[in-house]
Amino acid sequence: MDDVRELQKKISDYERKMLHYKTKIFRLENDIFDKDQEIIGAKFTLLQALPEINTPENNTLADIERIPGRIDPMIYYKACNPGEEEPLTNERGMLESGKLSSEWALKITRTKRPNFSELKDKYGEELYNAVKIAWIEAQESRRTGVKLKPWNYEAGREQTLAELLVLVQAQIQILKNHH
Repeated sequence: MDDVRELQKKISDYERKMLHYKTKIFRLENDIFDKDQEIIGAKFTLLQALPEINTPENNTLADIERIPGRIDPMIYYKACNPGEEEPLTNERGMLESGKLSSEWALKITRTKRPNFSELKDKYGEELYNAVKIAWIEAQESRRTGVKLKPWNYEAGREQTLAELLVLVQAQIQILKNHH
């Protein structure tokens, strides 16, 4: 009987610890969300104040990636078809990912913060993070009027805040030299 009580106590202790860690993880995820929001907000504010530092449009196809709030459709597909060896061979998975993409595209454009945790629980971290960032970008685009994310064509990715700050520093230097 003592063994059963001791085992129940250990189980109870582990459940309490698990709840503690889940709470801690939730707080950390919220902190990360807030930091992502700050960084993306800073980028868009810089582009609003100094539109000349934003990368000019290159071509229509390449610039699709630069649209704030856009998510690569393959991220939806992989979330709906985890572990699939040959991508885009599952018709049902393609339909499900298309439906999910449409559903979240609407939620991303709304001002009210959606419940991202349902997405994370069902489809995983990659889609959760992509949608979270897309929603923040859409909000910042709406707030600032910036229509394209800053792009580093050479690296094939969005510019970092540090890269933008280098451009701001260059603009400041130009202004100093003219006065």
